[in-house]
Amino acid sequence: MRLDLYRIELFCLTTHKNALYLYGINKKIMKKIYLSAIITLCVNIATAQWQPTSGPSGRYVSQVVSNGTDVFAGTIGGVVFRSSDNGSSWTPVSNGLPELNIYILAVNGTKVFASTGNGIFFSANSAASWIPANGGTPPPGGASCFCFAGTKTFAGTNDGLYVTSN
Repeated sequence: MRLDLYRIELFCLTTHKNALYLYGINKKIMKKIYLSAIITLCVNIATAQWQPTSGPSGRYVSQVVSNGTDVFAGTIGGVVFRSSDNGSSWTPVSNGLPELNIYILAVNGTKVFASTGNGIFFSANSAASWIPANGGTPPPGGASCFCFAGTKTFAGTNDGLYVTSN
């Protein structure tokens, strides 16, 4: 088969487990392979199976964040859970947190921030203990999002953007 150089295109499609790299395929062949790849991708997505973890079962989990193998889950009801083994086991880590809903969690190294219905709480030790971080910070509703940039932490609120370097 002879391919005309002016009709050659580069094409790349990656799926989760399989990668399909097509180089120098003419348009007719590429369309057939592309359609096959999309059908395969749709079948793979349709057969993906979600499995429950070993915890925090029976709770409304409002936020999940991770840092390496540490996974943190915030719940409606004021409990934060930590898994240090990629979700195989879970431990409540809410020492110092009020029993309020956890709306947003953010993690940066060992620092963890939680936005609750009563403001922002901070942990410097991977959520082992918490302290209020409300000095000059957002209104009682807490933050709607967090962002880390260098040594600064930004909190987006319904009253604007706040920053701390602690």
